[in-house]
Amino acid sequence: MSLNIKPLDETLSFGVRIAGLTQAMTEDKAVRREINDQFERAGMIVFENVEPTNAMQIALSNVFGPLKEHPVKSIARVDADGMPGVIELRSGPDSGGIVELDGQKLSHWLPWHFDHCYNDELNRAGILRAAKISPEGGLTGFLDGIALYELFPADLLTRIQG
Repeated sequence: MSLNIKPLDETLSFGVRIAGLTQAMTEDKAVRREINDQFERAGMIVFENVEPTNAMQIALSNVFGPLKEHPVKSIARVDADGMPGVIELRSGPDSGGIVELDGQKLSHWLPWHFDHCYNDELNRAGILRAAKISPEGGLTGFLDGIALYELFPADLLTRIQG
């Protein structure tokens, strides 16, 4: 079996799509190396048509390194003992957090942010999996942080870098 790898989008400077991955393949050293190489080169991977289970999410997470506990203790865990660091975020029509943006009602809209930037060490990778996909909306946006940083004005970069 081999991985099917293609650009996330021809117009983007980052990201790839990987299809053809099974849970058994996550144990293969060559496959793990290829996935990590793609991640380091492209910065983001969308895994298409993978088994939508907790076991697959854990297997895939372990390709990038050992699981770490999520730093926010108040967020619900899927299984704190068997799956450290795996959290569950839920949102439904009656869960609150509905906002209106440009005349459109959105659930739990978040401004651009960098997950876990407040931790004492950087998170190598994070695996997001939608357990239930909304028939419309439900979009998650991503940016290339390196490309964004390189677009900062010179005076701002000087202040940031000290």
